[in-house]
Amino acid sequence: GLNNCHRREDTKDYDWSGEEDLVEEEAKFEERMGVTKTTSKRWGIKRIITFLFSSLIGSTFLAGILVLPGVLVHLYWYNPHPTEHRLYVKDNVQAWLFWAAANLVISWYLAMIVDVLPVIVQYFIAAAWGHVSEYIKTRIQIYDSLKNNVKPLLYAASGWVSWVIIFENIYKLYNPDDASSSQVGYTER
Repeated sequence: GLNNCHRREDTKDYDWSGEEDLVEEEAKFEERMGVTKTTSKRWGIKRIITFLFSSLIGSTFLAGILVLPGVLVHLYWYNPHPTEHRLYVKDNVQAWLFWAAANLVISWYLAMIVDVLPVIVQYFIAAAWGHVSEYIKTRIQIYDSLKNNVKPLLYAASGWVSWVIIFENIYKLYNPDDASSSQVGYTER
């Protein structure tokens, strides 16, 4: 009985308003330890860059920004005074900018396809057979563990294929039959 009575007195005299100090101290400690970060809702340069590279809408917008100088070079630099040298410069600028823009968007779609593929396969198997076997679930887990290693290979392949399409077939800057006779010397492999 004496201990219980003593505890009740402690709770009567306890300064409950002091709890706010503990909450503030805990928040400061968590912030120092990197547990929680206070994020600003303002659009700073870091947040804009993160948005441009981490979302499909941002990457599409960024691809549009990459294409814009090539269009402007064509309209305002080449068209008023077309010469052989200006055509060469315009083709190089456009080829590289269009290649970068295309790869930015293609990489997003490749990543989306690679990530969504197991979900679609699992859905169709469940729809067709009513359940997904443990064998298939294991294979999907193996796929999930390997897909991040395969994505860079897909990005590299898409970069090479798009380079061939743009430089070889669209702008004719590279001649695959005789690399030494290519329009630009730096494309010789």
